[in-house]
Amino acid sequence: MTEEERRVIAGQEMVKTLKFLTDSEELAKLEMWNVVASRAYYALYHAVMAMMVSDGFSPKTHSGLITEFGREYVLTGKIDPKYSKVLSQMRSIRKNCDYDVFYYTNREEMEPILITVRELIELIVERIFSP
Repeated sequence: MTEEERRVIAGQEMVKTLKFLTDSEELAKLEMWNVVASRAYYALYHAVMAMMVSDGFSPKTHSGLITEFGREYVLTGKIDPKYSKVLSQMRSIRKNCDYDVFYYTNREEMEPILITVRELIELIVERIFSP
């Protein structure tokens, strides 16, 4: 993949990131917490994917993205370890919300996580697009 192709793909990943982040924040106002979890996870997923593509990585699965994120950014000290935890936590919450008929998330669980999700997205935007 050329540098230009990586730049275009990373840009499109960030378009999805910002759309899903906005969706999650609007849905939070309606207290639709299970859907908030889904949109917030995918906002985070696309932001991390944008950064990884920008840096020349191309994970193929959600698990692969989480593993490579930990190995390439957290273990190397480029990204604070708390962000690896929130990525895994959001994936787990999203899966529970989607597939576990007895699981419902709520404001108390989601609001603190959403703050960290937004922090990581802002950090990634700065990392990718700042000169």
